[in-house]
Amino acid sequence: MADRCLACRVFFSGEAQRDHYRSEFHRFNLKRKVAQLPPVSREAFEQHVADSLITEKTSISNHFCSICNKNCSSETAYNQHLQTKKHSIKASHSNPLQNIAMERLRFEDPGNKSTVKDQEEEKEGKSEEELIAEKIKNGVRLELTDCLFCRDNFDSLEDNVSHMTEEHSFFIPDLEFLQDLPGLIAYFGEKLGIGNLCLVCNKSFRGLEGVRSHMVDMGHCRIPDVETDEFDEFYDFTESYSKLGIALPENEGLTEEELFEYIQKRSGVKLSQDGLFLVLPDGRTIGHRSLQQYYRQKFHPKDNRESTSIGKMASRFRMIGWNTDTGKEIQQTKQQNSIFVKHHQHQNAERTKVGMKANNQKYWKDPTLQF
Repeated sequence: MADRCLACRVFFSGEAQRDHYRSEFHRFNLKRKVAQLPPVSREAFEQHVADSLITEKTSISNHFCSICNKNCSSETAYNQHLQTKKHSIKASHSNPLQNIAMERLRFEDPGNKSTVKDQEEEKEGKSEEELIAEKIKNGVRLELTDCLFCRDNFDSLEDNVSHMTEEHSFFIPDLEFLQDLPGLIAYFGEKLGIGNLCLVCNKSFRGLEGVRSHMVDMGHCRIPDVETDEFDEFYDFTESYSKLGIALPENEGLTEEELFEYIQKRSGVKLSQDGLFLVLPDGRTIGHRSLQQYYRQKFHPKDNRESTSIGKMASRFRMIGWNTDTGKEIQQTKQQNSIFVKHHQHQNAERTKVGMKANNQKYWKDPTLQF
């Protein structure tokens, strides 16, 4: 006797029943049955899946996710988007035919056959130079008009910087000494798009979207305020030397150390041996910012006045029983203490009397005495 599937309205016999219940065709008709829709035939199902497959191949070539309605800038970003939790949740509530097409496309595409383990083994077999070259090849190239922290694009670099300042609180320190703004923005774009590193904590991520989300969530949309020579090539602080009244040397080929020694001799400012203090010509010292936690400490100065010292000594003598009062003063102190004690005894008696009057409990038994 042939068996029949009520959801798909098809007949089969033998082991075909088990294979049918595991098929995508059966699961699709079950979902249509829950939605109170009639089942479709296998030919119509395969045709719909083929159409969805063509649509997904077109979207991959355009780096556009039809489920999330999101356009990615590269194939790498698109593949990373498909692995996100947000996309998986939306895909579970979307058209089942589209999900089936995506699964088939994942197995049909030769580029997606390698597993995570295979990719890790492949990376282990490559040298560091090859990995860097592959990272640069697969990285996302950000233009000067692209926002570093979102997908917005602008007509000019000035509009882009204004947007990042207003929307993301992006601040460039020492702007008056900045000599190469396009180079600085291009360097940040390579650090984010190719290196996938955070600007502040240098934490590494798998893609551009991951490092962008991290910086926005953690408030790292800024340049780190740590003293470093990472951005020295984009700045020129020689103009600040004129504020000290120092004429720059005619020889412009001096190294940074030679220039520092020249400025130190002309200004009279000396650097301490440990490199943590600047000694000004008038004798005052300026500490390094790494010691600011110690400078912020506030200690109360010692009060060395004679009256204060005498008062402290007298209090210590009283503690050990020494008293300088006369007999009359001692008598007055005893009277005051006795009045104080009587007053408190009267208050305690009144509280007891009021408490007894307010006790309306007829019978009371000590629960600890009950057996």
